[in-house]
Amino acid sequence: MPLFCIFEKKGTEKNDNKTQLRIIKVGFSKTAFIFTFIWGLSNKLNYLSFVTFTLFILFVVLVSSGFIGYGVFLTIMFLNSCYWGFFANTVLANHLIERSNYVPVKIINSENKLTTLITKLSETS
Repeated sequence: MPLFCIFEKKGTEKNDNKTQLRIIKVGFSKTAFIFTFIWGLSNKLNYLSFVTFTLFILFVVLVSSGFIGYGVFLTIMFLNSCYWGFFANTVLANHLIERSNYVPVKIINSENKLTTLITKLSETS
């Protein structure tokens, strides 16, 4: 069973008592492996996504102009996908902690995000 980390963010204004929750899978992400910088943009990892997209365009230009071979391009794209697959969830968790002021609350072994959310909400009731 995969691990999920629950992040919590308390309301920032005086009258705001709402708590925001984010649930992140710990470990390899198949979605990030396939969609790389698109996954990053959808999770607000703009800087890393921009760098990856810029490198992608650079290598497409280098392949089309004949500076590097198509095999080298495919190898680089595969390594890029591996990076996103293995490290994207860790980068996202770091981003939530450092920039969005979320606090990791608990790590749960669960089948999916919904079961993790139900477990967390049942504990607070």
